[in-house]
Amino acid sequence: MAVSSTVLYSHLFGASRLDAEFYQPKYVENESVITKFHPTVKLGDITVKFFKGIFDIKAEEYVAEGIPFVRISNLKNGVIDESSLAYITPDRHKIDDKTSLKKYDLILSKTAYPAASLVQIDECNTSQDTIAIRTKCSEDFNVYLAVYLNTKFGLLQMERLFQGNIQMHISLLDSRTITIPVPNPEFRSKIRQLFEDSIRKREESKALYAEAEALLLRELGLDSLDLSPQIAHTANFSEAMEARRLDAEYFQPKYYRVMDAIKALNPRQMVPLGDLLDKITNGHTPRHHDLSVGKIPFLTAEHVFDFRINFNSEKRILTEHHEKELKRTQLREGDILITIKGRIGNAAIVEHLPGPTNINQDVALLRLKPSYNPYYVVAFLNSLAGKALIDQICTGQINPFLGLGNLSQIRIPIFDQGLMDELGEKIRHKISQAYKDQRDAELLLEEAKRRVGKIILDEA
Repeated sequence: MAVSSTVLYSHLFGASRLDAEFYQPKYVENESVITKFHPTVKLGDITVKFFKGIFDIKAEEYVAEGIPFVRISNLKNGVIDESSLAYITPDRHKIDDKTSLKKYDLILSKTAYPAASLVQIDECNTSQDTIAIRTKCSEDFNVYLAVYLNTKFGLLQMERLFQGNIQMHISLLDSRTITIPVPNPEFRSKIRQLFEDSIRKREESKALYAEAEALLLRELGLDSLDLSPQIAHTANFSEAMEARRLDAEYFQPKYYRVMDAIKALNPRQMVPLGDLLDKITNGHTPRHHDLSVGKIPFLTAEHVFDFRINFNSEKRILTEHHEKELKRTQLREGDILITIKGRIGNAAIVEHLPGPTNINQDVALLRLKPSYNPYYVVAFLNSLAGKALIDQICTGQINPFLGLGNLSQIRIPIFDQGLMDELGEKIRHKISQAYKDQRDAELLLEEAKRRVGKIILDEA
């Protein structure tokens, strides 16, 4: 159904926005509600730092450890998602000091879609697709601001300011015009408490997932593995022919030390992963399909982490794709997902499935035979030992890839069934508690957003 509206000349946004999209009724109505609140301020009037992130930086400059480097993919739910952070050196951070940020600063998305996050880590820097912001206001206000920008009132305001055809973006000048309702200090303090309780729950959840990852190796006595690389090493020609690999990385001694340490535990068997499975496959992306269209959530490697899956994907496919072309990769409770491209080797059990969901080609779907404990298998794959064995068989340096055939050949140590079930149950308990804490964190943030939205509507 067509939507039309009439805009008075006096209400035009200067001379820069004459496009009809900017004056959609939903944006005009949102602005009307916000401006009825008293008092309000403009974002540009309360900032002392307002810069586009580092412009000239290449992926080759990223390092394994250093200063967190925030990209728009890290701006989620009002905080920085640390699970896929890149890092830059302290020297590079110092060179680009004008975009350096500290705890309680803010970062806005400048490209693709509206997003805003509070900096909850001690320091970071940020990419050209974001805006680095430091206000002259209190910590309470900054936390409130992050929550407000993630309500429908803040998101619609930012969405309205995005422009462009191929690549949507928001200008620094337009970002400064964002209107911010200013509730009383007592209210802002309560919002901060809810927000920081959410952060605390999020951290507790992350710690429990880490405990689950380490538990299996600790229980088996493999928590002191030597994974240090060697610059020089040798391998027999016969080993290369058997493995069908000629790259030096495959024959790193650290991988053999891992296997020797596992064998020293005297497992009953070392069984190829494929022998434990009823099914192994991966999805694909339907050709010529716009992934913003459809009802079925479509998961990629960015949605699968160690022991957990983020089902809140913005990517979508059609029900027709899900029921026909991608029928074999329809997710079920108890399935195992493993990332096989880009971020290799993150394994998680499908739990709390919100509804029909599917996967793309960067994720493998595994269905275990009933006699094997999925928590034990996933815990081994996510452990330092499992990760090492996965790293060994990956191919490609710039864009690593784990083929299904190679994945099937990873050796899983099989012990007494009672021991594996006991370990699996301990890990299941950790994961269950971690999921609960994560869910509590989400609910606390939603409550903070609800209260901010309510106080704005109450004055409308």
